[in-house]
Amino acid sequence: MKNVCVSILGLVLLCEPQALNARQVRPSQPGVNLNADGSTVALDGDHRKWTDASGHQTVEIATGMNYWDGRQWSASDPGFHIMQDGSAAVANQTQHKVRLAANLNTINAVTVTTPDGLVLNSTPVGIALYDAASGNFATIAWITNCTGLLVASNKVVYSNAFVGLCADVVYTMDYGSFEQDVVINGHLNPADFGFPANTTRIQILTEFYKPPSPEQITRPIYVESNESLRNNMISPDFVDHTLGFGEFVLNGGRAFTGATTNFNNGAAVGKQFLTITNGASTRTFLIESVQYPSIHMELNSLPECDGQQAANGAKPNVQKSQLEYAAMPSPHPAGKDSAAFKQFTPQVAANGAQRPLGLVVDYIASIGGALSGTQVFQGDTTYYVSNSVTCNGAVTIEGGAVFKYPTNSVSLTLNNSLTLATSNYRPVVFTAADDDSVGDKLSTGIWSGYTGTIRTSGYGNPALKFGFVFSGTLSNLRFRYSKGAIQFLVNSGNPTVTFSHSQLINCVQGINIVGTGISGTLNLNVNNCLLANVQSPMASASSSFSMTSRFTDSTLDNSQLGDSDVITGTFTTTNCILANNSSSHFTGNNNGFFNSSTFGTYYSSSSSPFQTVGAANYYLNAASNFRGVGLTNINSALLAQLQQKTTQPPLVCLNGTILFDATLFPQAPRDKIGLPDLGYHYDPIDFALGSVYLTNVALTVAPGTVIAGFDPYAVGYALTVGPGAQLISVGTPANLNRIINFNTVQEQSTNWTKPASGIILANWTNTSPTAVINCEFTDFSILANDTAHIYAASNGNTAPINLQHCQLHGGSLTSFGPTVNLTNCLLERVTSQLWSFDGNAPFVGNNLFWQGTNNLIVGSSATVRNNMFDKTLINDHSSSGYTGGYNGYITNFNHLTLVSNDKVLTSSSYQTGALGSYYLPTTSSLINNGSTTADALGLYHFTTTTNQAKETTSTVDIGYHYVAVDGSGNPLDADGDGIPDYLEDSNGNGIYNMGTDLSDWQTYNSTNNLGTAPGLVVFTPLK
Repeated sequence: MKNVCVSILGLVLLCEPQALNARQVRPSQPGVNLNADGSTVALDGDHRKWTDASGHQTVEIATGMNYWDGRQWSASDPGFHIMQDGSAAVANQTQHKVRLAANLNTINAVTVTTPDGLVLNSTPVGIALYDAASGNFATIAWITNCTGLLVASNKVVYSNAFVGLCADVVYTMDYGSFEQDVVINGHLNPADFGFPANTTRIQILTEFYKPPSPEQITRPIYVESNESLRNNMISPDFVDHTLGFGEFVLNGGRAFTGATTNFNNGAAVGKQFLTITNGASTRTFLIESVQYPSIHMELNSLPECDGQQAANGAKPNVQKSQLEYAAMPSPHPAGKDSAAFKQFTPQVAANGAQRPLGLVVDYIASIGGALSGTQVFQGDTTYYVSNSVTCNGAVTIEGGAVFKYPTNSVSLTLNNSLTLATSNYRPVVFTAADDDSVGDKLSTGIWSGYTGTIRTSGYGNPALKFGFVFSGTLSNLRFRYSKGAIQFLVNSGNPTVTFSHSQLINCVQGINIVGTGISGTLNLNVNNCLLANVQSPMASASSSFSMTSRFTDSTLDNSQLGDSDVITGTFTTTNCILANNSSSHFTGNNNGFFNSSTFGTYYSSSSSPFQTVGAANYYLNAASNFRGVGLTNINSALLAQLQQKTTQPPLVCLNGTILFDATLFPQAPRDKIGLPDLGYHYDPIDFALGSVYLTNVALTVAPGTVIAGFDPYAVGYALTVGPGAQLISVGTPANLNRIINFNTVQEQSTNWTKPASGIILANWTNTSPTAVINCEFTDFSILANDTAHIYAASNGNTAPINLQHCQLHGGSLTSFGPTVNLTNCLLERVTSQLWSFDGNAPFVGNNLFWQGTNNLIVGSSATVRNNMFDKTLINDHSSSGYTGGYNGYITNFNHLTLVSNDKVLTSSSYQTGALGSYYLPTTSSLINNGSTTADALGLYHFTTTTNQAKETTSTVDIGYHYVAVDGSGNPLDADGDGIPDYLEDSNGNGIYNMGTDLSDWQTYNSTNNLGTAPGLVVFTPLK
């Protein structure tokens, strides 16, 4: 016999690394275990933090992996145990506790206690029909006496649970979920009850007893666009309400065939939560609806069932008022029957442990994050997704974050909203747990299946899943080795997604769409993306949902659309390169082809147009005929972005010593001149340095140059600044130099490796003369906590390392002795070790330490002032006092020794402006509260606010400053001579100091000595 399953309740735990201590049942600190190899494991409910002996930390996230047993964190066990008197089955070794009454036909038959202490009581009470056109409503089945049978350690079945319709109820408990399915065993057609087939919805009714009012998010599943039809319908739109009872959140559901348990092929389920008063009766119901046309084939295929109301010719009592919900018969009061659970036996388990075949109408209610909550995945962290993770609140994923997946089909599911804090050189990476090239290396202690060898069968499926209909832009994402990379939900609103500057590499499936409602189309813009060796780059789970895709300046190599992937849709390409592609589903013009079927207007290459340099396989050959032939009538913002990128590779300096003074410059041409190149454009890398050593030479880095580090021989560094050597990197505010790890740009994981110690290694030989490292307006980027930006050993002979007006993202900044001076720098989630033992006087001033960790050991000569420590973990080990104060902190977070002139804020707030995302609101209490005036600290021409008001001689603002710019984003130039004010006034005090300043920033200085003021100068010749 076929069956139909209707899932009423499901609970999935959300892993929340940022809010773990908010739950009432948890202790204030996680338990920590020390391993023999020096590593530690910190246990908490939703995650484990694995810290190796070197301090690298991997956060394992999953749903409900541990629970607090009153004394310690223990591994969860989702099994039920039957109470001694048989009156109930209880699962209490999970974060959520569940009690099921022996007889389901009782009030409060199902009790769920959530991690935040809410107790929710409910009972499934009926099955109904609702006609969206007329508003007619009729109950066709009611709960009846039925006894629970434990068919597996985590599964309970109540057979013949309803009167009027042949149906069972099945409960399943898991580590992070609780599901309640109604299993319909008989044929069901609304026409048999006098309801129209085309507008009827089948409803499952669950009564909740004295529940709190939930938070709600209303999301349309289907919107009727035909006005004449709308005007003749009571409920023209099919809507789902996401319901949040604190951490118990009921999300969108699906109806799918139980024989395949294919959630992706299912129909949508809409929910509403109603409290109805009818006379003296006030009752609250969760009403789950599914449109009959979307599941009619499955329901009509079920056999007739003896005793079913329609089969006996009985007609229901049809009503037009929602008040009739309250007239439904109530279950028995608790304790009024003597039913006892039937005991579990291995024979029963073997026969009944699987989900019944048929149609499943399903949704998931997660406990682990409220709808109003927030979740941040940090840019300095490697996340191992050992089991599926569901996020109900607003999610932010920072650039630099690395997610690693095992070989089973686990996902990161987002059910609310997503903010991607990514940028050039700061992607988010989704990859294999066996991938050691990025993020922290796993081990068999973290994942028992770890080998370090990539398996072609794939990892995670999908890696990133949208449980809501997303419209917007996704940029700077990299998916590697995924069974499925990303999944979008589509409805009749026909959402638009722009997918830009991203890479899909060696995936089984790329972008997949799942429908909600009856039909819909995803409008997908794929801009400057690389798809390489993706077996099915685009796919739809149902012929009712299509994809209109427009590829622009993208490269597709060995990634073709098969007939089984393309249900319906159009796939248009412009300025793209298609290599090793025989698909007939693409159309478009002005594309380049290699070993592929051609179409439209095109350029063809008889040999591969690509060259491999380092870990990137898709730079264009120098002589490629795909260069300079692209169209410019594409999206203007995309064209401007491409002009900052390149198709040409870096110059590689490998395993050698630079013996002469040299200047590095932006040698990889940005695609600015003439027509754009075809295909994918990389973020530029000008020079790739691997195991390069400087001694007694000066290496100067010109503005706008990008240096990438790698380690070809496992020596631990990319560039060593040795005895007598100088590294001088000076960019400009609008054209920063960049020093990065190669894997922030390049897609592969087989050619190069990341330096273990650091990108830059300061002189470690303790020999003279000293090494010099001076960086200004230089941006450093490391994914997760892969390595150090700069590493200075305790025995090194290095002059103070000077970083001024620099930005550091992720990774670490490490000195175990040489002084590091930090002046007006941004350290975004950086682990800094600032230990000064060389006798110099460290200066740490006007910096923003945003999150991250600061380990400080300085002497009495040090100055640590005017800094903002925003939720930074501070470890101050200094044995003697130093000049401090005038620093900013956040309440309840670490701080240095507080003095009266420090500022302790309850929270922080920043604004995005011309040069970055850390401008202060004009109302910030950090403004005008520093230790002295701005000019005295060289910050006269700088600002902290988006209105670009210079600091001038005002009391300096606490924290990081940007150079003040004009409306075009160029540094202010008061005298109009083409030289910015901050550059002319070299010491930044606002006063012209002859001999030290470049020139007078208030007086026009013609480079050709033609006049004393800007503008046109007219000379009249003598007669």
